[in-house]
Amino acid sequence: MAQQKEELRRGGGQHFVQNKPPSYGLSQLITFFLSVTLMCSLLGIIAKNSFLDKSFTTKELVTTENVSALHKGLSASVNSFITSDAGFRLDGDLVTKKQVKEDLNEAINNVYAGQNELLAPSKIVGQITDNFMTQARKQGVSTQSEDFLSYKSNFVAQVETAINNQINNSLLQKGSSFLQKAQHIFQNMYLWGIILSLILAVLLLIQTRSFFRFSHYMGIAFLLVGLLVWLLVELTKVSGMVDNFAASVGMYRSFIVDYGTAVISTFDHYARLYGYIGIFLLGVALVGRLIRKNNF
Repeated sequence: MAQQKEELRRGGGQHFVQNKPPSYGLSQLITFFLSVTLMCSLLGIIAKNSFLDKSFTTKELVTTENVSALHKGLSASVNSFITSDAGFRLDGDLVTKKQVKEDLNEAINNVYAGQNELLAPSKIVGQITDNFMTQARKQGVSTQSEDFLSYKSNFVAQVETAINNQINNSLLQKGSSFLQKAQHIFQNMYLWGIILSLILAVLLLIQTRSFFRFSHYMGIAFLLVGLLVWLLVELTKVSGMVDNFAASVGMYRSFIVDYGTAVISTFDHYARLYGYIGIFLLGVALVGRLIRKNNF
């Protein structure tokens, strides 16, 4: 009994009496699979805290700058349909920033609710038509005259075409479709990544038979995953991928740049967090090694 206690004392940090040393090959194999599951959990966490989160998307997209950019683009498009034979001079925009902001919020809500239609074109056309009629009445135009009604009919038809083209923009539709698929994929990655990581962590603890060796392998797994994702983030930044993509989408450029930058920042944050966890665990393992070396 005294000899067994002495062996336990010299095994500093070990929680099990060892008859033979653990298999390092098996520990490394478990660590490899643990890295894979941790990667899945990390991607799931990032997704849940960025583009799968409606509040995140609303915060990043519905900004003063983005609303102004969208308002400017829509106003320029709609106002261009007002010609000299309208019977009055356009005084202001036919779509307000307040309406643009409300419509943008509604579109985001519809996307996350899984609606097929991001926004009813008839609603925006109705807003523009009402503003058009208000300006005409303010300037004393006879809104019941045959000429005005004919002009109004042509104007509304042009507006409907322009709004339909914007709402049915392939980029917006693809974004909505991607989100619906991503919700299922990343939620499963998050759930199963965490569950499998916990199972593998328990197996690793049993296999290593030592908290400090367990910390060593866990630290390697966390640090490796964090480093890989961080390198991916840096590569994305250096390549200018977001800016290059945004340059091809016209009036939605500011949306893509702001949103893409925010998502990348989320990747960077959690990659660093995993890396710091890995470094901490490796530090714990180093302390354990020093304890064993000095027979504390």
